[in-house]
Amino acid sequence: MCRHDGHRVSSATVLPLLREEGLLLEASYQRERRPLAARRKAAFATELTRPNKALQVDFSEFETTAGSTWRLAGCRDY
Repeated sequence: MCRHDGHRVSSATVLPLLREEGLLLEASYQRERRPLAARRKAAFATELTRPNKALQVDFSEFETTAGSTWRLAGCRDY
């Protein structure tokens, strides 16, 4: 954002500030997530034979230029 506003800043200046505010993911983040992803993948390894066995839901929220908010939800039955 600083660069976008025309300020010249180095990564060495910004990195400690981002880390201090908790806005960076640590290097171990991916290592912690891999076992969870493997279990999710294993859950879909077998072909599902009946409805309502596995559902996926996604929520999105969009703010319009007029100031209102749209909340959308989608559901998928595998």
